[in-house]
Amino acid sequence: MQSDEKLKYSAPAAACAADLLLALARADGPMTLAALIERTTYSRSLLYRTLKTLGTRGFVVEEAAPGISGSLHYRLGSAAAEIGGAYQSNVPFEESVRSALRALAQRTGETASVATIEGEDVLYVMREEGRYSVLAVSRVGKRLPAHATAMGKALLARFDDGEIRALYGRGELRRFTGNTITDSEALLRNLAEARLRGYAVEHSELVQGRCCIAFTLQAGPGPGDLLGISLSTTEARFEVEHDALILAVLTTRDALLADLSRRRVPGDRTVARDLTASLGAISRRAMPTAVGT
Repeated sequence: MQSDEKLKYSAPAAACAADLLLALARADGPMTLAALIERTTYSRSLLYRTLKTLGTRGFVVEEAAPGISGSLHYRLGSAAAEIGGAYQSNVPFEESVRSALRALAQRTGETASVATIEGEDVLYVMREEGRYSVLAVSRVGKRLPAHATAMGKALLARFDDGEIRALYGRGELRRFTGNTITDSEALLRNLAEARLRGYAVEHSELVQGRCCIAFTLQAGPGPGDLLGISLSTTEARFEVEHDALILAVLTTRDALLADLSRRRVPGDRTVARDLTASLGAISRRAMPTAVGT
């Protein structure tokens, strides 16, 4: 039950608008009113009024559903892109991160992405494609399970074992392929390996045939400043170009850490010292050649 304080300041119409926009953002395509009712559990009348209001402000577009006479469906409008663009521009050191992401995609020909962690999911906030990009598993605004992605495991590795156990409990984790880690203790061992080598690896754990390498970047002092950066490729390319792809990822990581260390303001000495120490440790660590999962 909600507390009196929460009830005092609740705004049902605002909650409905937020949940409606999130439902449309997380859908694979346009949604009908019936589908939105099922997804959000709000009443038909409230949803319809909210859709009409959001439509007048460019957040939602109403269209005729193809092949179904008289039926309508809804998708996000251009105003939603403004909100997403503003969010991306608030990523710490956005210009540096975007430039590094683009360079990584161009150097390798693969898909490079940036994400943050929210509970058991990673939320993708940036993406750059290379000439070999074919597996569109992630996109900006997409959420994927942290335990089944290199991006998520790199971010989870920044937390201690107690925090991971509190997050997942001792139940079985959702399986997506035969390679998915479904046991929390096995996940803890995998995260320990990622901490030792300085990056996480995904080997057909979310989608068969997809591999990924990821590292993290503490771009500021706050928990919201923790970013994951990944490079995705096909299993075939990963097996052949394994060492070259990992070298490209580590080079990107080193360059970003050095850039962030240079950019720190004098008053932010603690984070600057942490970044400098991390960079020194990375430079002393030999690059492993064995494939980890």
